Amino acid sequence: MHSGWHRHIWDHKLSTAEKNKLPIRDFDGIGSREEFLIRALKLFRIDLSATDYGTDDLPFA
Repeated sequence: MHSGWHRHIWDHKLSTAEKNKLPIRDFDGIGSREEFLIRALKLFRIDLSATDYGTDDLPFA
């Protein structure tokens, strides 16, 4: 079982995605929520405004 950043693969026979997982190599080495968001947004080609309208109260676990 993969324990890092991964995606779940649906198993039609078992009707679950809990056991089949594939690593997401693009997220290897990420150590913070900010780094995760920057890399994910870049990977999915999502552009954001530089204006911060939120708070930074959510923990990164």
